[in-house]
Formats: sequence, structure tokens, C-alpha cells
Amino acid sequence: FPVTIGALHEVRVFHFFCVWIAAFMYLFAVEITTHSALKRPGHYLVFLSGFLTTYYLFEGNIIQAVEPIGRLPNWTVPGSQFFIYLLHYGVYSTWAAHILWAHLKKADVNRKAQLKPVLQGLGIGLLGGWTTFLPGWGIKIEPHGIHFIFLFQFFVAYAIAKTELLDIRLIVTKGVAYFVSLGMLGLTFLPVLLLDGYAAWCFSLGLAVLS
Repeated sequence: FPVTIGALHEVRVFHFFCVWIAAFMYLFAVEITTHSALKRPGHYLVFLSGFLTTYYLFEGNIIQAVEPIGRLPNWTVPGSQFFIYLLHYGVYSTWAAHILWAHLKKADVNRKAQLKPVLQGLGIGLLGGWTTFLPGWGIKIEPHGIHFIFLFQFFVAYAIAKTELLDIRLIVTKGVAYFVSLGMLGLTFLPVLLLDGYAAWCFSLGLAVLS
């Protein structure tokens, strides 16, 4: 397939968004159901997975090339490392839906009213997201489901505004703290981007443990 740098970059940026929206879905589901997001060591694995997937997305062979699908001039041709992206997106987005569904079944009436819009938005976005994989699997249809990915945000906003799902002031305060923490954690992986080889990975791992 003929590939231009600009077209390949555009597709990679789209998948970069999908990597981190899956991470957000998972952490958001944990927070609104248990109020314990980032309070357990295992919750940070989503960041490690996100950083590694992002690295191979831009520096590896997750995307081999691009091709036209329907009215879309550029769409993904999976590379040999596409499974890395597929695992990250599939595991964390589906896990988020499972967390919400399991909590919804045990919730009272008021809590169900809060969680239903979020689960509905996540379900629609998740189904739309999975349709974007079809062209890469040989089903050459235009992935219209891409538009439904963005509905998740609207359903979440509705749940917050109408059902008081979250305390906005508290979320903003915690969000700033998490953003700073995430930035510091991300810096520990900088040597992987600047250096090559086993030493870079050891150095980054050591910094991550110490931080």
C-alpha cells in the first residue's frame, strides 16, 4: 500500500486516542463504583500498558500501512504488533463494562439511575469501537461505528449533570493530582524513547520503582 508520512501519522493519532480512552473508561468505572481508582498498585498497570502500547504504536509495527475504505481515504492496515494494541483496548474497555454491569446488578434504585447512562454510553461506544477493527480483519466495510465512540462522553456528562453522579469540585482536585503523578510516572519511561537496548529498560524500571 502506498503510504505517506502524514496519512500514517493521522491514523496513529486516532489509535493513540483510543488507547487512552480505553484507559479512562477503566479507571472511571473503578472510581464511580468503588471510589478507589489509583488507590491500588494494580490500577497503575493500565498506565504501563498505555505507555508501552503508545511506544509501539509510534515506533513499532502496530500499524503497517493505510488504505482507503469507503469514503475514508486512510484506514488501518494492521502490522505484526497489532495484537499489542488489540489487547490493551480490548481488555480495558471490556473490563470497564464488566465492572459497571456487575455493580449495577447489586445497586439500589437511585444508584442504578446514576450508572445506567454511563453503562449505556460505554456499551454504544464499545460496540462502535469494535466495528473499526473489521476492515483490518478483511471485512472491507466503512467503519461508521467510529462516530459512536464519542457518545460515551455525552452519556457521562448527562449522568453527572442530571443524577449527581460525581462531585465535580472533588474530581477536578483529584484530576490535577493524578495528572501531575501521571506526568512524573511518564518521565520514567523517557529513556526508552531516547535510548536503545536492555540498559534503557532497566534504567526506566528502576526509576519507576523508586518513584
